[in-house]
Amino acid sequence: MSIQEKQLEQLKERQNQYKKAALEAKTHDDKELALKYMRVIKGMNPMIQAATNGLPVDMGQVGLCDVLVSITSQILELNLF
Repeated sequence: MSIQEKQLEQLKERQNQYKKAALEAKTHDDKELALKYMRVIKGMNPMIQAATNGLPVDMGQVGLCDVLVSITSQILELNLF
């Protein structure tokens, strides 16, 4: 697997993580946070397209969604109680 293929795979996985975070925020009535995540998702599309075309992508621009999803879950749970 080439570097570009690995980057493409990582980008798609990260985008899916953001989609899950956006959905979770929306289900907890935090539309502002959900929209923020959707903007990130949309902003990743050119990066995915570049990786699909075999171009290198700066993975540092993608962010840390694993941490983000965890923090989002914790914040939303706290707001419910």
